[in-house]
Amino acid sequence: MFRSCALTAMLMATPVQAQDCTAIGDQARIAATALDEAALTATYAAADRCDPALKTWIGQRLAAAMYNRAMKGSPVDEAALEQSLRYGRPWQTLATLGDIAAGRRDFAKAAARYQDALIEIADEVATPRRPGDAILVALRSKAEEAALLSPTYVKSARMRSGQQVGLSADSLRGVTFRPAALPVQFVFDSTELTTKGQDALVDLVSLLANDSAKGREIILVGHTDAKGDADYNLRLSQSRAMVVKEYLLRNGYRGTIRAEGRGEEQPYEPDDKSAYSEAERDQMSRRVELIRR
Repeated sequence: MFRSCALTAMLMATPVQAQDCTAIGDQARIAATALDEAALTATYAAADRCDPALKTWIGQRLAAAMYNRAMKGSPVDEAALEQSLRYGRPWQTLATLGDIAAGRRDFAKAAARYQDALIEIADEVATPRRPGDAILVALRSKAEEAALLSPTYVKSARMRSGQQVGLSADSLRGVTFRPAALPVQFVFDSTELTTKGQDALVDLVSLLANDSAKGREIILVGHTDAKGDADYNLRLSQSRAMVVKEYLLRNGYRGTIRAEGRGEEQPYEPDDKSAYSEAERDQMSRRVELIRR
């Protein structure tokens, strides 16, 4: 403890010179190993005139230390997790904030936080050691479920380079995902798009621009919940898939599009059914799946 306090005082009191940056990095690594928030905060402030990459690295380690402390609380200290995002954005912090938001049924925020976590994982500099396959698949599923339940459309995540890493992505760092369940919503018992559905299709045109340029074939599969007559639901799901197909073609999609319907035959299967009410499971079942060829 004495060493930590002395280090903090020294860094706060001493002007930073260029030649000090190596020492700051060394001190930050020691502090990161000890999860010493005070020393990491001091080195973070002291690194202002160093290579920005060093400051970013220290910020990530400071955020990780704050995450470790926040997770020891019961309940988890959400405010501390949010505050830690000022310094860095570890995927674990973002995923936990997604879980907290989903727990209180704030699905719009949950979807955004889960997708932010996927962005951080896609960045091999920010996350050199990616999570295991099962964690990646589960995180993507959580993002998809929250997006389907959100009252408003949450844009699919993309990196600054334009790389798709959210719900629209086929894979992430070597892990292949199941076909994306798009939150294209319709007015009850009709083929009229809701505001959320319209926003989803606007984003989908942008997301599929690269596929379109390559003339790639896609398949759109409509699904309904199990309410009502099965034959009627099958026809409704086919009609809704056609609405999406026609929208994409009107807006310049150049590849082949197949539109199919499954009706109520393949209800959406969340990872944890017990986490959702029957109404929420029905809402997730009312979806359009995107399959790329």
